[in-house]
Amino acid sequence: SAVALTVRRHVAGEIKAYDAQELDATLRNSVSLAAAHALDPTRRQAQIDRGEDAIIAAANRNGNGPEVYELQVEAYHTAAHTAVIENMLAADQGKAADTYYASHKEQIQGDKRDDLEAKIDTATTAKKGRLASDAIWKELGPKNDAQPIDLAAMEEKASALFPDDEKALESARRYLREKKAATDASRADRKEATAGTLWGAVAKGASLATVQAMPEYRTADGKLQAQIAEHI
Repeated sequence: SAVALTVRRHVAGEIKAYDAQELDATLRNSVSLAAAHALDPTRRQAQIDRGEDAIIAAANRNGNGPEVYELQVEAYHTAAHTAVIENMLAADQGKAADTYYASHKEQIQGDKRDDLEAKIDTATTAKKGRLASDAIWKELGPKNDAQPIDLAAMEEKASALFPDDEKALESARRYLREKKAATDASRADRKEATAGTLWGAVAKGASLATVQAMPEYRTADGKLQAQIAEHI
């Protein structure tokens, strides 16, 4: 009867909708787990394969042809590979992300590639700059608070390291300037704390000999030492 046919169609539609929800949940889970195992090729690929198998199985159940499931696989690959690459970048593995992207680029939808390439480029450039600035600071940076910070010499060293890589050079310069600013701020804090401790001792009636025996006095700059000696 017409009623029975309507009921069957309704039930079939409900089953298909439920199946689609189950597939979506499976694919989201596979993407999440592939990303979680981004640096473990075997486990990562197992999760990606699991998602592909789920798409094909759903297509077979629902009678979907290649024109349907191939689009699903493409979208799934894009989501999975993007999640893997982003997790690699978050783990500071820019080189691994670059290699993975090159190997899977053809499985990623074209409109997503530019964004991923920009993220990889930014991450790898930042890492180059950071590692270079760490090495330069270790070599040419100050060894104590009394030693001046020769930022010009360090930036010149960075220029020599990256003669043909302007992005990496700018990244290294930025990190060096950040290191200098952080060091200047730390020095200022220590200087203020040292002065506070010494003047506090003076205010409590400490003799010059007592103050001079304090470790803070020995690390204080000459100007502060002279001010204290004159005051006492």
